[in-house]
Amino acid sequence: MRNVRNVVIFHLFFLYLAFFTFIPDVFCQVPPTLQEGIEQYRQENYEEAIEILTKVWGEQEPQSPVAAFFLGMAYKQVMDYPQASVHLEAAVTLTPRVKEALLELADVMYQLGKLEEAKK
Repeated sequence: MRNVRNVVIFHLFFLYLAFFTFIPDVFCQVPPTLQEGIEQYRQENYEEAIEILTKVWGEQEPQSPVAAFFLGMAYKQVMDYPQASVHLEAAVTLTPRVKEALLELADVMYQLGKLEEAKK
């Protein structure tokens, strides 16, 4: 009975590794330029992130909510709130929706003095 339990635990562990390690890489590959833009954002190089992500958004991934989100966040960090609102709104409306963008969009609308839109 103990051997059966160990075998079951081993198989469950293997399935866990397969699902959370290998499968996401196959289905969720991020284009290298998008990854580079995200990395620049994370390193707080916002101007570089904007430059890279603008190219990604305009040319390679015009319907990517992830590209829109990070581009909006980079604009927010440099206090270009009008541009931030455009991209964060896209991140909220495109599919799949970036839920974190909703709070950020409300904050940007507040910064722009659009209190009624921020409440929506």
